[in-house]
Amino acid sequence: MLGTTHGAAARRAVFRSATLDRTPSLDATRLMTKLSLIIMRTLLAAFAVCAADLLRAAELNCDMTGYRPASGLEARVEKDALLVQWRGEAGQQLRAAFAIEQHRAVVRQLAIQNKDGRWRTLGEKLVPEFAVTTGIRRANHGLPESNRWDVFWDVPLNHTNEVRRSTAEHHADRCAVKTDGARLEISFTGLANGSFSGTFQFTG
Repeated sequence: MLGTTHGAAARRAVFRSATLDRTPSLDATRLMTKLSLIIMRTLLAAFAVCAADLLRAAELNCDMTGYRPASGLEARVEKDALLVQWRGEAGQQLRAAFAIEQHRAVVRQLAIQNKDGRWRTLGEKLVPEFAVTTGIRRANHGLPESNRWDVFWDVPLNHTNEVRRSTAEHHADRCAVKTDGARLEISFTGLANGSFSGTFQFTG
């Protein structure tokens, strides 16, 4: 009877030992947690890179129906940018790349071609900034209606409670290219500044 009890106790001890052996240690748990975090961060980084590539590869929405090719002045859409190339003074070739980034019209690159054929960057990632200050003009100066604005002594900015200052807000989502004689007009939608709104236009 004693031997049987002793054998059963031994079996229970062996079973408990096996159960404890199958339980991961604290160090192993921490290692698994670190590996999981590393894998998750790697996947998120890869996803961010792919998303950025897709955004860069998206074609620019630009209306070219008003554009007419002309000698020394060319425009074309390449993926997410509008490329414009023209002939400057002394026959030098210049080019500009326009794009929409974060709903803003930007000049991604402005470059000039050297005599050896290589392009030299003059500027890149150029973002136009506009600030507007408005006041109220007064026309009751006893002048004829046609001359009511030919005054300078009303000094609108002296009435500080009527002065409004604002900076441009950009909500561009597309552009349009139009040939106007020997000039090219490049317009971007979604420009707002104080009480004014409309398109932002490059002319060359």
